[in-house]
Amino acid sequence: MHLTSVRRGRRRATALAAGAVAVSLSACGTFGGEESESSTSTYEPVETTSTSEPSTSSSSTTEGDPQPDPPDGTALLNQSKQHMSVMSTVTIDGTLSIAKGNDRVPAKLHSEGSTGNITSQESHAGASRTSLTLQNGGTLEVHAQGWYHYLRANEKWFEGLGREDRQVSEYAGRWLKVKRDESPDAIDGLRPNTLIKGTFFGESLTPFQAERASSSTVRLDGEWVARLDLQSEEDNQQTARTMWVSLDPEAPNMLRLTYGKSPTRTTFTFSGWNETDDQFTEPKRAKTLTDRMLKSIL
Repeated sequence: MHLTSVRRGRRRATALAAGAVAVSLSACGTFGGEESESSTSTYEPVETTSTSEPSTSSSSTTEGDPQPDPPDGTALLNQSKQHMSVMSTVTIDGTLSIAKGNDRVPAKLHSEGSTGNITSQESHAGASRTSLTLQNGGTLEVHAQGWYHYLRANEKWFEGLGREDRQVSEYAGRWLKVKRDESPDAIDGLRPNTLIKGTFFGESLTPFQAERASSSTVRLDGEWVARLDLQSEEDNQQTARTMWVSLDPEAPNMLRLTYGKSPTRTTFTFSGWNETDDQFTEPKRAKTLTDRMLKSIL
């Protein structure tokens, strides 16, 4: 999940633009966690609710549905990336951990809408909406619409992150409006476009890893799919990332991604490629964030 860096001249506005929300989401680690130091995302590794992996059923499991031979891992990975680059929409679900001082707070992610032009350098990528949910019921909603990002968090969101002061909670439950060019990296990185870019493109997936992709065939949700294991550049005996890809030659969709070590592990599932709705309308009566307002939040 690589995010385009905000220019130095915007950093103060960036820090202010999401108030306590931006502070809560900012992280010093890379998206790839300990195993992927080349990544530049602001996300911490994702903490999942389960460490179970899809089963690797044998060919005798289902009569009349023999286990396919494994495809060439590198070739399938490249085909899947090419296929993703022309998809217009997707739905992504997963879990992640966000910063709370020196600790991490697990949160569920749901992001849907436009992928934009994944291979483009343009920062704008169509309409999308995302929600993060904490274990205590705290929620943060983010709509990317046109030239703006819209943010709304409930009181439990601030409570779950230790931000219970009155100045912060004053804005709980209200839509806040931020120019997308001034929106923090952590907020911008929740869009499908940047989630996919930072997972499969650029430095997040290096040629070293792609060239050494090993493959097998396993069952995922009752269907035979390809499992690709990508080695770590730091330790070629260690699997840095595992991907599950459809074996459909016409639609080699990415279905699932995991990486990291238990009990902290990144997991995303991908669905609705080119089927997800992206016809969203901007939230009404959103309050534009100003420096004065943001200073009071901080």
